[in-house]
Amino acid sequence: MNVTQIRYFVTVAQMQNMTRAAELLHLSQPSLSKSISKLEEELNVRLFNRNGRKITLNEPGKRFLDAAMVMLQELYDAVEEMDELASGTGNRLTIGIYGGHPTILRYLAQFSLLHPEVEYTINGNIGAVEHLDIADFDMLVYPNTAQYAKFLGQKLCDERYLLAVPARHPLAQRAAVLPRDFLDEPLVFLRSQGQYVGPCHALCTAMNPDLRVRAFVSVPGLHQEMIASGMALGFVPEGCAGPYRQDPDIRLCTITDNKFSRTMMICFKKEKYRSALGKVLQQYLTDCLSPSGAPPDAPEPPA
Repeated sequence: MNVTQIRYFVTVAQMQNMTRAAELLHLSQPSLSKSISKLEEELNVRLFNRNGRKITLNEPGKRFLDAAMVMLQELYDAVEEMDELASGTGNRLTIGIYGGHPTILRYLAQFSLLHPEVEYTINGNIGAVEHLDIADFDMLVYPNTAQYAKFLGQKLCDERYLLAVPARHPLAQRAAVLPRDFLDEPLVFLRSQGQYVGPCHALCTAMNPDLRVRAFVSVPGLHQEMIASGMALGFVPEGCAGPYRQDPDIRLCTITDNKFSRTMMICFKKEKYRSALGKVLQQYLTDCLSPSGAPPDAPEPPA
């Protein structure tokens, strides 16, 4: 028995027609029939019921088909892994992140200590990608919003929104604020993909139907500049707040309302397309995010 025989058998089993299977495999029908007969002889069992030109899988054939599909998939996966090693792409991970989220970066830092050979290609601006496709990434990190409802991921963490205010604004002296403190203020909202606006807009509109929206912007830098200039107040997810913290013209306040938060998710490429290294990363993060997993403390380099 060899791989070619197994591949021929699977094709015939799927086509249920020896002539069409032979055409698909670019073989003569007698050659294909001979290969199937030889396979049955080696297995010492009939795999098909034959009725003239019509053939159908019998019970042993159905069982062998299941096993054959697994064998071929494992072989293809092994060949793909060898190709990755030969081309140097087997140690590379492509990751898309909605903003520079620190939690996942700490997990990746820990993962890098265990796998120092890994190279990363990271897109930190997936919010601007109009048609985001998981097939282009080994892993995506994104907020659990309607914008990304098509992805079936698992929870990474919860993060709160902070209120970003101009440094000269009266609220800048406050470490924490309530919604009533800013609902009458002019606000600027960041939206991605040209249309989607984050959950803070819906929350504020529900609390104040006469909300003063100064602008919707699609560029984070412009959002930051409008707040720094004193034109409006805005909302910033804690994981994306780094540039705002460093801006001397902006202050960040904690919002003492748990509704102003979002859940961050992670999603991996479909299993049959996932690389060997992608599977290792997925298992590592699944273990870390389990109830008994360790939190992502800042890693220490090896001695």
